[in-house]
Amino acid sequence: MFVSDVNIQPNRTGLPGISSLESIVGALLTFGLVASVAGIAISAIAWAIGSRSGNPHAAGKGKSGVLVAFGGGVLDRWRHVPRQLLQRPRRPPRMSPLTGISSRKKWALAATLLVFPALIAIAVMVNGHASPTSAGLAGAKGASPTVVTTSSPPEARSLTSVQGAELQQSISHMRAVMPVSAATSSRYPAVSAEARRQPDLYAAAFARQLLTQDYRTGRDQLLAWVQSESAQSTEPLVVGLTPVELRGKLALSSVQDGVNGLSPVPTQAAWTQFAGRQGYTTVQIQRVIEPVSWASAVASGQITDPGVTARQVDAEVTLHTTDRGKPSAAHYSVALVVNLEGPPVRAGYGFVAAITYNVAAVS
Repeated sequence: MFVSDVNIQPNRTGLPGISSLESIVGALLTFGLVASVAGIAISAIAWAIGSRSGNPHAAGKGKSGVLVAFGGGVLDRWRHVPRQLLQRPRRPPRMSPLTGISSRKKWALAATLLVFPALIAIAVMVNGHASPTSAGLAGAKGASPTVVTTSSPPEARSLTSVQGAELQQSISHMRAVMPVSAATSSRYPAVSAEARRQPDLYAAAFARQLLTQDYRTGRDQLLAWVQSESAQSTEPLVVGLTPVELRGKLALSSVQDGVNGLSPVPTQAAWTQFAGRQGYTTVQIQRVIEPVSWASAVASGQITDPGVTARQVDAEVTLHTTDRGKPSAAHYSVALVVNLEGPPVRAGYGFVAAITYNVAAVS
């Protein structure tokens, strides 16, 4: 017995609803193209806002969204392929608004719709990205620099009149800083050797001890500890505007100099006032990140000191006080940006300077 060859060919008449399915798929493809263009626009805006605000997570998500949406739009450009597969024989194709336009013009139109929003976002990022402040590359827009001595050298860029005045005021404050002998204590012990091996761990440990302040003890103890943790950098973008003879005071001055706002260590008068209210602070570290502006400077080859780096430490600080026998607590969200010096220049990380210190009350 011979079995004839089985010959099965695709056909469009065996199942009902092919015409409806074709309409549905065509609508979905059109929706996909519109969604791709909208996705590029929205993701590009998120990319721009994230880059400008120094939020690497948002910038990364926006960048990924642009790429994914662009890829979806390119794939949707070949929507005629599945449509042709579903087109019934001898049925004239449906008319389209693009009928009569050459393929080259269609490509140009599609490319314009896909790329134009991205170009707008890139222009926003280039022109509106927060530039380095007079407090250094690690500063972010709206930050309150604690010391202007970490800016780029005068030959790198000129200072505005306001920045020049702040610079002179900061240098005057630095000259007035009284020398403090480096020392640790049971209240302010040295940062552990383990934390010194990694900049994130060191930044978190240093910020925790710096901001955990007991006003019932002497302020000099805290300053002596800061001096014991200090390290110097030769990086021009860190110490470029600091007179050479004052660079030994950079670490100590940076935690006290509130030229444009609050400083991490209160003035002696404020310290004494808190002491009269039995004040002290507790600190909870929330995250440690590398500032985007600093990472960009490193990537572009602007940093010459292989041991220097920057970290932003976000934390919640609680101020505990007692007034007329009644205890109270005030909560603050703080962001402290610091420069550190470590391997391969030093065996472990140390504190160079506080760059910015922002404080916001938390209800």
